[in-house]
Amino acid sequence: MNPRAALLLGSAALALGLAACGGSGGSEPTSVSCSAGTAAVSQGGSPGATVNATDNLAFDPQNVSVNVGQVLQWKNTGQIAHTVTFSGAQSCLTDDQLAGGSTWDVTFNQAGTFAFKCTIHPQMTGVVTVH
Repeated sequence: MNPRAALLLGSAALALGLAACGGSGGSEPTSVSCSAGTAAVSQGGSPGATVNATDNLAFDPQNVSVNVGQVLQWKNTGQIAHTVTFSGAQSCLTDDQLAGGSTWDVTFNQAGTFAFKCTIHPQMTGVVTVH
């Protein structure tokens, strides 16, 4: 494969990967399809609830409830990087890395119970209940 074709193919793969995973960098909502439904990931909106990722290596609160359509925000209140990665059927929904001071917003479009963790610090776990 010639270098230009490889560059174009690599750029297309990167763009597709970013569109599929969401993340904390963009302001446009990105739909992420999981087998149990769809959650829209965006940086906009007023959070209905906030989960803090702390330097004490804990999510606070560990269990949180929101209504369908409400924004749930994860906020890194410290300096240590964390991730927010969902388990099970929602495992495609993840924030690549939540740097100190940054936020990640998710709007859940389906009721259910969704477990999440920090892949950097596996002892950091939590549960979102969507009504």
